[in-house]
Amino acid sequence: MAIKTMMNIKIDKDLKAKAASLADAMGFNLSSVIASMLRNFVTTQEFSVSLSPKMTPYLESAIKEVMKEKKTDRSPKFKNHSDAVSWLDAQ
Repeated sequence: MAIKTMMNIKIDKDLKAKAASLADAMGFNLSSVIASMLRNFVTTQEFSVSLSPKMTPYLESAIKEVMKEKKTDRSPKFKNHSDAVSWLDAQ
């Protein structure tokens, strides 16, 4: 089991209260929320702030491409698994 350590930070009292209230409403304590955020920061090496989930530009373009293919009906159709795999291997 990992050794736990104490972390002290200075933060606005009102912000802490609002964050703790929101965490509680979601079924978590503030310590768990912060630990999760730090784990994600270390894993992804990214820091993101958002009020709501947003698609990445890559995902948006991929969805547009799929929708365009769907409208033009140019998507390949396969009769069996082997044909699909062969098509994928040729790409």
